[in-house]
Amino acid sequence: WQWAQMTASASDQYGQSQGHAAGTLYLVGLLPALAFLLVYRYLRSEIEANPSLVSGSSAAAFENLYRAVVKRRAWKLCRQLRAQWGLPEEDDKLLLDAKRAYQQNQFNPIRDGMVLASHQVLETHSQSPIDDSQVAILTSAPSVMDKRVLEHLRSQNRLSGNTQQLSTSNRSKLQVN
Repeated sequence: WQWAQMTASASDQYGQSQGHAAGTLYLVGLLPALAFLLVYRYLRSEIEANPSLVSGSSAAAFENLYRAVVKRRAWKLCRQLRAQWGLPEEDDKLLLDAKRAYQQNQFNPIRDGMVLASHQVLETHSQSPIDDSQVAILTSAPSVMDKRVLEHLRSQNRLSGNTQQLSTSNRSKLQVN
């Protein structure tokens, strides 16, 4: 859920930098994370009910199945959730563009919000394998925008009590010494 909230917040921050009103992309930013979570929970319950769905029940087999289902269904589920929540149809374009942005490495507030939120959640738990300069390479937004959005996420994290245990830059220094 923390990732969903951070994705929504980052997406909204990126959207504001593109001229969207504050708050307009927050709910749209929640949709991918919720869709991915729904797919994950559904697959878990199906595998528990029928273990033969995953050969050998290995984690790798589950991961492969999960990725295949997400690729085929998650973005469609996002659009269905958008409709159920009564969000404007124009938001479908943002979701479709986010899906395409992964394939074409183009700036999209939803996609780039997901990338930065993933990094921030992992960093909060001292598990991000990359530092801020490396995560900026993964987004398609200007680096100034990435820095502003990351700082916003960090301030939200501090306010919510999710303190960073060890920053990625400090962790890399420890690994060198």
